[in-house]
Amino acid sequence: MKNSSLKEILINGLQQMDINLPIGAEQQLLDYLALLHKWNQAYNLTAVDEPKEMVVRHLLDCLAVLPVFPETSPILDVGSGAGLPGIVLAIARPEQQFYLLDSLGKRTIFLEKVVRDLKLKQVTVINSRVEQYQPGFEFAVITSRAYSSLSTFLETTRHLANENTLYLALKGRLQIDEISDIKNEVIDFKSHALTIPNLNAERHVITFYRKP
Repeated sequence: MKNSSLKEILINGLQQMDINLPIGAEQQLLDYLALLHKWNQAYNLTAVDEPKEMVVRHLLDCLAVLPVFPETSPILDVGSGAGLPGIVLAIARPEQQFYLLDSLGKRTIFLEKVVRDLKLKQVTVINSRVEQYQPGFEFAVITSRAYSSLSTFLETTRHLANENTLYLALKGRLQIDEISDIKNEVIDFKSHALTIPNLNAERHVITFYRKP
C-alpha cells in the first residue's frame, strides 16, 4: 500500500482520537513502520504484517494511551519487542527519555537500527532480562504491552521502581483474575477503556502505583 494511503489512515485515526503529534512525527511513525515491515520478513518481530493493519494495530493502538501518559522521565518499556509501545511513544514525546528493554538480541538489534535511522537521541536500547537489569536509578514510569500478567509485571520490575513510579500496562480484554492478584499490592488502580479507530477489539490501559 502506498505511503500516502497509510498516512491518511494514521492522520484520520489521530483526528478521531483527538491526539496532536509534534511536527514531523507522522512521517517518523511511517518510517518506523516501513522498517518494521522490512525487518519482519527475516526477524519475525510481529504477527501483524499487512501495512494498513499495522497502522491500526501498532501505531494507533499505542498512541491511544497518550491522553493518560504522564509528561515525566525516565520511562522504561519492558519487553519492548519491536518497539511497542516504546518507539511509538518516543516519537510522540520527543522531550521524554525512554529506555527500551528486551531480552532477545534480534529485537534489540532492530530497535538500535530504528533509533539510529530515525535519530531518536532520547531513546536507549537495553538487551537484558528485566530481572538482571541494574541501571542504578529508578524509573518515573514503567510500561508494557502484552508483556506478562500484571502480577509478573509488578514483581519483575520491583527493583526498578519506587512508590512514585507509575505502572502503565496496555491490555486487550480485562482479566478479572489478573486484577485481583495485585489488588492488595497496589494503590490508585485505574482502568481506562480505549477506542481505536478501525479496530473492532477491546483495548484498555491500566495504571497503578505499588504500595510503599
